[in-house]
Amino acid sequence: MPSIAFHSVVPVDVDGFSLTINVIHTLFVDAPSEIVHTWLQPLPPSIDVHLLSDLVFSIAGIVDGQPVPPNQLTQSAVLRHLRTYLRINSVFLGVNTISQVFSEELDGIPKCLLLAWALSVIA
Repeated sequence: MPSIAFHSVVPVDVDGFSLTINVIHTLFVDAPSEIVHTWLQPLPPSIDVHLLSDLVFSIAGIVDGQPVPPNQLTQSAVLRHLRTYLRINSVFLGVNTISQVFSEELDGIPKCLLLAWALSVIA
């Protein structure tokens, strides 16, 4: 059975600060298919989303057209605010825990983990 992918972009502009979140929800039965029908619209609100694995947020920034160094991002008020927002709203977002911000040596990109609730799957 083909998979269905809903693609949407959520932009926010406030006081000279802009944030763009690219969201992709892929729906499938049993296992993902090689055939994916893409819809350029948000996921319908009547569909519940359950996080079955941990979700990694990778954070990058640009100021005046220049990339922000990862160490500045890690210490930024914007990233602290994002993590606080995710933590405060974790129940509404369907996640168990929000990790501290960390960087892996491999790429140095600041990341934050959203840890999934353990779900029982009835076969």
